Amino acid sequence: MKHFLTIAVSALALSACATKPYIPTLYDASSAQVRSIAIVDDSIPDELGANELASASGTGQAVAGIVGYLVVGAMEGIETNSRVNALKTLMQSSGFDAEAEFEKMLSAKLAAAGFQNMAVVGGPRNKRKPIKDYPASPADALLDVQMTNFGMQKAVTGQEWRPASAMIVKLVSTKDDSILVENTISYNSGLTSGAMEGMIYMSPSDTSVGFMKIKDMTAPEVAAQMRIMLDEVSSTIVALLR
Repeated sequence: MKHFLTIAVSALALSACATKPYIPTLYDASSAQVRSIAIVDDSIPDELGANELASASGTGQAVAGIVGYLVVGAMEGIETNSRVNALKTLMQSSGFDAEAEFEKMLSAKLAAAGFQNMAVVGGPRNKRKPIKDYPASPADALLDVQMTNFGMQKAVTGQEWRPASAMIVKLVSTKDDSILVENTISYNSGLTSGAMEGMIYMSPSDTSVGFMKIKDMTAPEVAAQMRIMLDEVSSTIVALLR
């Protein structure tokens, strides 16, 4: 398990009616001519977040920019050191490597969708910021998944802890760095689809298991629920490339 980092953002008060729609870049297979894809490394935050809803979006608050909104919108709650440390202690000896498993899922699903798989490229992402200079690759395009948050959350106060994540997905041409696909995914945010029009909202699977308290969790159970989320998210990402 990786060491844990913390992402902090500043909030701005916005009225619900002032929220601008997010306009994704949709894939055009005929013009893109992408046959091979390499995955950009370091997509998942090192920190396993532990948040309890603080109703930031429910009161009309959000943060500047889509990345900031995703941090509040998908993992918007109150995070305490005690909860983070409890999850860290729980998962340290589990052997669960979310990054490796996520890359494996993406690779398999890209291959099933007809794309040639190339080696994973890149290195550590600088403080979870968007990549400005992409690494060289012989692939036609790079799949860049920037998860702004990843962990456990109570998406509705009083309900159970379940996996949650937020991410920006880009497919970038290696020929000229043009953006072939850009979209955002919010998993288990507790928000309605109208909170940020244009984003993809996903709810936990019907097979998902929740936990009332962190102390009730076991490492195998948490890892299993995380895998369900990663499997569903990776399927949605690859579906954007069809």
